[in-house]
Amino acid sequence: MQLSKILLIIVFLIHGTTARDPGANKDPCHNYLVLNASWRSTQYVNDGALNHKHCDRGFNGEWYRFENPAGTSMPTQTPPSMNRCGTEAPMWMRGDHPNAADGEVTRQACALFGTHPCRWSTSIQVKSCGSFYVYKLPAAPACNLAYCAEPTGCSPGLCHPVATCEESKTGPTCTCPAGYEGDGESAGTGCTDIGGCSLGLCGQGATCRDVDERVICTCPPGTTGNPFVRCTDIDGCSPSPCGQDATCQDVAAPGTGAICSCPPGYTGDPFVRCTGIDACSPSPCGQDATCRDDAGRAICTCPRGYTGNPLDSCIPGIDACSPSPCGQGATCRDDAGRAICTCPRGYTGNPLVSCTAIETCPEGYEETQIPGKCLRFYLDRPQSYSLAKRACEGEDGHIFLLKNEEDVKQVKNLLADRRSQLPRRLVSRLRNRGVWIGLTESGGGGSGWMWEDGRPLALTTESFTDWADGQPTGGRRAGRAGRGGRGGRCVLMSAKHGFKWAVSSCVYRSAFICEAN
Repeated sequence: MQLSKILLIIVFLIHGTTARDPGANKDPCHNYLVLNASWRSTQYVNDGALNHKHCDRGFNGEWYRFENPAGTSMPTQTPPSMNRCGTEAPMWMRGDHPNAADGEVTRQACALFGTHPCRWSTSIQVKSCGSFYVYKLPAAPACNLAYCAEPTGCSPGLCHPVATCEESKTGPTCTCPAGYEGDGESAGTGCTDIGGCSLGLCGQGATCRDVDERVICTCPPGTTGNPFVRCTDIDGCSPSPCGQDATCQDVAAPGTGAICSCPPGYTGDPFVRCTGIDACSPSPCGQDATCRDDAGRAICTCPRGYTGNPLDSCIPGIDACSPSPCGQGATCRDDAGRAICTCPRGYTGNPLVSCTAIETCPEGYEETQIPGKCLRFYLDRPQSYSLAKRACEGEDGHIFLLKNEEDVKQVKNLLADRRSQLPRRLVSRLRNRGVWIGLTESGGGGSGWMWEDGRPLALTTESFTDWADGQPTGGRRAGRAGRGGRGGRCVLMSAKHGFKWAVSSCVYRSAFICEAN
């Protein structure tokens, strides 16, 4: 068996696609992989189980074409809901599809998650190949994300007026009737009458039909004139019915008319007059601040070399990030003259030295919707706090510290998803306990709380806390021993408090989450 055929079989087994072997032709319209799995359709609703959710992290920037039963093109509108297209966060394309004359264009692929239509995004390339499109798709930015498809169908105007449209595996197909020749597509060669219409009796822009050996010339919808001489477009904006400084947009056929609107930065009745909006007159900005009008919206900023709140006042200052004292790959933020160095999401390291990309999670750990975190969930084996710490350390990790609001929110969502997969007895146990968050009492009587990384709660840069009503308190049965020790007091995300923070005895057994070192 030839090597190329072996590679085609491997591609099909890995991606559920059919590969096309174009030889030396490098045009993506002849050099692409086919995505046709039925679960990629926006009409496919999966059951929500994690093992039924696909992820396109394995893509590597190849050119792809969608075919039925998946669909024939990427949707340009937000999918109806999550858990479609065989994944958790379905990906759609923002922007219109290009014409053949546009060549390769760049578009944004968005992933719908919760109420966010574009929670994750990545850039893709799109090209029109006449009757179909091809897409250059990189790896999905996270899991579980997968590219969606939807059927285009025989939409109005796709085929020449005398042609017929039929659905097929590769999409709609236009066919000219007997006595005509051409590809049948409105945007292509159309259908040319081999009989009397080939004599050129109709005028420019007119449609010719050969009926019972008679030539019938008509002007297409949206045009006017003598079909035996010339058909011209009906321009609803000539003359313009709009007011002064308004924008007129001609409405395409069928029918005629115009849409009048005031351009950005203007207001008023577009059929009478549009007047400019100067959001900076008078300026709403503070002293020494700069005001810039952005389509009727005032943008206040402090000039270079100044600092402060531009809505209050700007004072001369030093940009602590110029030059940046941070390490390679780190992000520098000027905070009132103080440089704050951090590693971006998906990177780790000492931001004062260098930040490096987080590699694939170690064995036993998994990637989640929390970028840059490799986690391992122990929901089915609750332990006391000390045993939970020991279990994580034995897996080359540590208790996951739920310090910031975004991580707490994501963990709550993950717990809600995974509780449905646990046996009833474990769901009951989780409901009565919770999940350790890596925070313990540093002294008796609730005088202080210490994170497992040795940083006191009161001195951390994160101001976020998520205490339940009446907390922190230990109750009558909470221990009084030293930090994290037997009988001490530890903090968990309490299930009975809606997974908010609550104090518990460290000896009670609760679920826990490990993060890879």
